[in-house]
Order: sequence, then structure tokens, then C-alpha cells
Amino acid sequence: MGMIVLLLLLAVSSPFTAPAFAAQFLDGFLPNGNFEESPNATNLKKSVIKGKFSLPKWEINGTVEYIHGGPQPGGMYFPVAHGVHAVRLGNEASISQTVPVKKGSLYALTFGASRTCAQDEVLRVVVPPAQGDLPLQTLYSSNGGDTYAWGFRATSNFAKVIFHNPGVQEDPACGPLLDAVAIKELFPPMPPRGSLVKNGGFEEGPHRFKNSTNGVLLPPKQEDATSPLPGWIIESLKAVKFIDSQHFGVPFGFAAVELVAGRESAIAQVLRTIPNKLYKLEFTIGDAKNGCHGSMVVEAFAAKDTFKAPFNSTGKGEFKTFTFDFKAIEARTRITFYSSFYHTSVDDFGSLCGPILDQFDALGPKPNLVSLTEAQCKMKLESEFPVEVAEAHSEMATVYETMDNFEAATFQLKRSLAILEKLKFPQDQEQHSAHQGIVSARLGRLLLYSSRVQQGMPYLERVQPRLKMSFGSTHFVDIIKLSSLIDPYHTDSIHATENLSKAYGAVGDYDFAMESQQAAIDALESHVPLPRDEIREAH
Repeated sequence: MGMIVLLLLLAVSSPFTAPAFAAQFLDGFLPNGNFEESPNATNLKKSVIKGKFSLPKWEINGTVEYIHGGPQPGGMYFPVAHGVHAVRLGNEASISQTVPVKKGSLYALTFGASRTCAQDEVLRVVVPPAQGDLPLQTLYSSNGGDTYAWGFRATSNFAKVIFHNPGVQEDPACGPLLDAVAIKELFPPMPPRGSLVKNGGFEEGPHRFKNSTNGVLLPPKQEDATSPLPGWIIESLKAVKFIDSQHFGVPFGFAAVELVAGRESAIAQVLRTIPNKLYKLEFTIGDAKNGCHGSMVVEAFAAKDTFKAPFNSTGKGEFKTFTFDFKAIEARTRITFYSSFYHTSVDDFGSLCGPILDQFDALGPKPNLVSLTEAQCKMKLESEFPVEVAEAHSEMATVYETMDNFEAATFQLKRSLAILEKLKFPQDQEQHSAHQGIVSARLGRLLLYSSRVQQGMPYLERVQPRLKMSFGSTHFVDIIKLSSLIDPYHTDSIHATENLSKAYGAVGDYDFAMESQQAAIDALESHVPLPRDEIREAH
């Protein structure tokens, strides 16, 4: 029994997981990322910002202007698609900000950028040691309010984000505009069971501005070595567009990719394959319900096989699913997709558009003897040694947590819990219930701290009845209905209550959040000996 309590304490408040949550999960604007917090009037000379730290939350170097969107003196027009204010970077000028991140994690910056003149303007994005030059000459939308994403992998616990104008323009009024900057932590995707394609539905991608109707442009790999679309390579000369279901027609889920630059716009992925085996590749193409009409063709390549998928778009959000077979030649097979033709919207001839891609799947090999054998082995192990297999999944989750790979850790914990829940007649009912409670607590806490509160709450709420079944009603009390019965001599109950309080607060149920936190404080204050540090933190 003592070992079970120890395991529970490790699961609910394990110290080895603390570094994984040292940096906050990021998905939103950088501080003053929309530039709506303006410099003091005394630090402005007309529109030019004076002083290295005069732009709140940012550091500036060179000539940086604080501008209002719309018509400008001299007949120019500055497009500001995300708010009212923006900054213009003069020759060799830059702005920067340092952001706390998780070392080794993948991030994507999302930002609005546009050129101010008809010259070849370039915006350089730098997160040392990585950097990329984004040419702004091509306008993908007629209003000039293009939004870009740029990926990077954190090499330390702090990342210095720099936007720089490397050019020297003859006209000092020229220079790239920057009107919004956001950041999002990305999770490395895992292929779903039975498939080879990672992130086949494009559900994992960069931050999307809520008020943006233009989508997010993903630059080619020559300009961004770390793709902001996990699992995929932007293998083309021009960008592809990442679109969401809120503003566009998307066949499945919440996101898709639009090939907006014809043959200059392509995506690719490298699959693990077995040489000389046959595979079936399935994908969906359609239109984004954005006025993109006409005859469309998506060309697909896999090893030495090619396939053309024709689609006649009426601009109404229709889609069609295609499949084709290919034979693997090597242990790695690159699949590539691009649009055969160039298209523009019938409602706006200045806006580039094209076919959208979604829901990729690759199955094989055929006959699927290897997969069947592997599946049979897994089923046999789970049926004969369910507890050992469940514990193995839990241990794998621990390893992934220490690597900050929360998506993989979540998958392993869910698999562990599913195996335990299928076990109808365990030899030791108390230990079995404790094991379920431990996994539920870890899973709920992991989802909570990775900002997936709604998904995590059911697991947190299931902790108490499972642990109560394990230790009896005198050991664990009702942490869901919340009462003064919380056992002050068992910190595992208290920590579970605190996690539930955070979950209630995150979804806006502040009465329950305050009530549960107060219950935890009362329990801590009645604890002997008095844990002053924990009480101070709880308050």
C-alpha cells in the first residue's frame, strides 16, 4: 500500500516533469505583438520612433516608423490587415524581442507583412542561429495584407525574435511593413494507426489570426529550413497557403493547404517504406469556397509513379477524394503534390488561389503481412500481459515528457488507460484502481498544462472515484463535489484538487475554481507539520 501512495505522489506532482512546464505553452500574440501599445508622443518625431526601447516591449535599431494604416501623405497607401497600427522598417533597420521558450521544441511565428513600394523588398526573420529572407515582391492578396508563418527550433530557453530589413532602398519611404506578430508551439505529429502520413489533415500548424480572411502563407524550405507545418516540406519556389475552416471551405477538420502558385507551389513528405512493396495513397482535393473557379489538376509523385487528379471547381466548397498505388524503391519515399495551373479568384483577379489539399493517408504494404503480424503480436501481448503493457506505455510517456514531446506522451498515456479500462477481472482490484487513477491524473495534468483544458477536465474528474475505490472512502474524499472532508494528511488529494481548480479557471468557471482552491488551502493549513511554502504558493 505504501508503494501505491508513493506512485500516486509521483504521478500527480512528480518533480521530473517540472522542467517540461517551465516555459508557458505559447499560442498567441507576442507582448505588444499587434503594435497597438504606442510609443510616448515625446519619443516620436513625426512617425519615426526615437530611442532604442521607445516601442513598448520591443527593441529597435535603425529607422523604424510607427504608422497608421490607410492613405498616407504623398499618395501612398499602407495596408494594415490586423488592427490599426504597424511598424515600417527603414534601410538596415530591425525590431527584436526575447521570448521564453522550451529548449528543443518547435515553434512557428505568424506575422502580417507587406511591401510599401514596387521594389524588391525583403523581410529577414532571425531567431539565432536560424534566419530566412522572405521576398515580399509577390502579392498573394490584392489588398497587400499577406500573413506569413516561419518555423524554428529553440536552441535554448530564450529565443530572440528579430525582424530586419536587409535592403538599401533608394526611396527612404520604402521598406517592409510589419503589422502583427504571434507565436505558437508546435507538437511533432505521429502517424495515426495504420497510416504512414504525419499530420495528414494539417490540424497541427501555425497560429491563425482570428480576424484574418487571407490564410497564412508558408514559405518554401529555401527561406525557412524548419517547416511551420509539422511533418511537411514546402518544396517549391513560392509559398503555399495554410487555411482554416472558419474563413474557408475545408473538407475535413479545421485546416487544409491551398496551392496558390501553380507549379511554383508544392508540398512534400518523406514516408518510411519497405522497398519493392506496394502502397495505396489517398488524398482529397477541392476548392476553398473563395471564388476560385475553373479546371484544376493536382499532380502527385511517389517514387517513380505519377498521378493526375482533375477537379472542376465552381467555387462552392466542393471536394473529391482520389487514390493511387505506388511501389516503394527505397526505405524512404518522398511524396510530392503541386498544382498544374495558375488560378485567380473571379471576385478579385489580384488574389492568387488554387486547389486545396486535405486528409492524406498512405496504407500498405500490400499484402499487409508485416502489419498483420505486428498487430497480432500486440493483441496477444495486451491480452496475456495487460498490466505490464500498460505500464510500458506509461514509462514511454515519462520519457516523452522529459523530451517535451507532449503529443507523444499524451498518446502513450491514453493507450495505457485504454488497456487498463478493458481489464474486467484484475487480480488486485485496489492496485488496479490506483493504477487507473495515476494514469488519469497524469493525463489530465498533461492536457491541462499544454492548454487543452476541455480535453483534460474529464480525466481530472475521474481521478477521485478511482483512487477512492483503491484506498477506501476514509483515504480519498470527494474532490469533485468539494467539501471540508478533504484529507489534510494526504497531499496527493490536495494537488489533484489544485489541478482541477486550474482547469475550472481556464474554462471560466471561476466560482468552482475559487472554491476548489480554497479547499486546497484549508487542507494545507490544517496539515501537520505546516507546509508554509506550499501554503504561500496556494494563496
